[in-house]
Amino acid sequence: MASLSFIDSTVLLIGIGSLVIIAGIVLTFIGVRTIGTNNISRRLNDFVAEPIQARVVHTPVMVQQVFSGSIFRRVFSPLIKSLVNYFYRYLPAATIAELDRKLLIAKNPFGLRAREFNGLRYGLLFLGIFLAFLLNYPSLGQLIALFANTSIGELIKRFSDPLLVRVYLGIAIILILYLLPSMWLNMLVRKSISEIRYTLPDALDMLSVCADAGLGFDQALQRVSDYWQTAISEEFRRVINEMEIGVSRAEALRNMSDRLRIDELSSFVAVIIQSELLGMRIADVLHGQAEQMRILRHLRAKEIAYRLPARMIVPLALLILPAIFAVILGPLIPNLLEVFNR
Repeated sequence: MASLSFIDSTVLLIGIGSLVIIAGIVLTFIGVRTIGTNNISRRLNDFVAEPIQARVVHTPVMVQQVFSGSIFRRVFSPLIKSLVNYFYRYLPAATIAELDRKLLIAKNPFGLRAREFNGLRYGLLFLGIFLAFLLNYPSLGQLIALFANTSIGELIKRFSDPLLVRVYLGIAIILILYLLPSMWLNMLVRKSISEIRYTLPDALDMLSVCADAGLGFDQALQRVSDYWQTAISEEFRRVINEMEIGVSRAEALRNMSDRLRIDELSSFVAVIIQSELLGMRIADVLHGQAEQMRILRHLRAKEIAYRLPARMIVPLALLILPAIFAVILGPLIPNLLEVFNR
């Protein structure tokens, strides 16, 4: 026991020392980058950041600096942001673009972008590692001895060992905390896409009504985006904003189609672009697309209804049938016991 406690204390000291060394290296690197700014950069920053009045007056003025906000916001938040920005450079561009696309569809919950979301995910990963370490710390020496002196086959045979159960629980905590932000984001994306699919036929009906009233396609998009507060109206509003900054209508619609990746919306965008090239009447095209989208929504509802019997088998077998058997066979159990006791 004394040797195990000595091993635990040694491992704890090694872990704390390693964390202190890593933190010191990171802070030293950040400090060197900050101090290593050349004179030209400092002069440019002073010239850009200083207002004109401060550059004209050369008399030094003592200004009392007022600090506001908590110490976490003033001290730790800039440090965390600098660390996230540093590691953000080494992420693949395709991963960042895909994450930005999902966050845009999910309406940027809590104002998160790809940089902050990755920081949240890796922060939860480190938290999971720390919790797993705390969970396995009392038996850390025994685990090291077990993994050092036991083969893989013996570890598989000792699957239900209490020491290994703690290891499995620690791994599960790490995986859950790391995958939780991605699962939450995917849930928000699926919810937003489902809402867009459901409201798309109604939006196309309103577009066709606006077109019949004499409005152009751009004005109809503007009217629908102003009238509704739904996911599809926000996408239409984003299309309008892109056209206002100089993007063509076809390119803005393609951007919406590539961003959402919904088959019905992609076909609608393709038909609108083709009708514009061919010079077709936009109101007739919108009427046809609205009717087609309603048919697709009806078929999708039927598909969901046809899946329900197969999904009801599991709750029926686990919850309803045992209750029915208990109600039917319950009164017969005393009679059966009397028969067997004779």
